[in-house]
Amino acid sequence: MASNVGEETSTRIDAGTVATLWERVARHFRQWAEKRQSRHTLTELTGEQLDDIGVTRGEARAEFGKSWFWDQI
Repeated sequence: MASNVGEETSTRIDAGTVATLWERVARHFRQWAEKRQSRHTLTELTGEQLDDIGVTRGEARAEFGKSWFWDQI
């Protein structure tokens, strides 16, 4: 039986894997930015507009106050 003691091992990550990783990071960032913008827009709606979509002012404020962390789950 051969021993691996003392042998160097290296892990190579191919370009496709790195590209996929960056694509996922970029996609998550875009989604986060879209949610952030939507939440900000929600706080700018008038009471009448909020009534039209069935959201109270308190719910709009609560949504705006959500942490980006919870978007990732």
